[in-house]
Amino acid sequence: MTDPVHLNPRASEDRWTESLGRLSGSDIRVAIVVTGGGSGAISRCFRREGASRSFVEAVIPYSHAALLDYMGRALEDSSTSPATARTLATIARKRARVFTDPGDESDERDSGSWAGIALVAALPTSRLRRGEDRIHVALRSDKESTVWTVHLAKGTHTRDSAETVADEMMLRALSELVGAEANDGFFERAGVQLQCERDEA
Repeated sequence: MTDPVHLNPRASEDRWTESLGRLSGSDIRVAIVVTGGGSGAISRCFRREGASRSFVEAVIPYSHAALLDYMGRALEDSSTSPATARTLATIARKRARVFTDPGDESDERDSGSWAGIALVAALPTSRLRRGEDRIHVALRSDKESTVWTVHLAKGTHTRDSAETVADEMMLRALSELVGAEANDGFFERAGVQLQCERDEA
């Protein structure tokens, strides 16, 4: 199995610092939704100074009922699919705009000031589960709707290493949002293929 320490080089921390620093210096306000697995990525975003300038909320609709409540309608696809991730990111962006504090400097700016990021994942677990381990991260901004996908072959990753991959996929979305250097080299070292499906908004 892949060693999670090996997957988290010091360069990754520098990229988090750069991406979050750029975000803090922008007028973009972000809402995040994570459906359970991969929720550690939220702490990577919120444990830094100035996070309240950039992030409006982070929601974890963990149970199926909670996910349906967040979406406001029935699922049209699997709860862990690119389509669901894209839908959740779109909802998150709408919530970022609605819940931006009155008087916030982004409140009177154009629609490009809001973004939604969604992470849905089926990660290694001790219980029996049909289907492969996989992670989908979606970004919805005024310019694009993008979904990144990684498939993890059974038995190749521990839960910890899979969580690290999820963290790095969240970082990939943030880097895209603020125009920072992408961390694609991480996925090569992890031995996984990062797939990307990009649509104009």
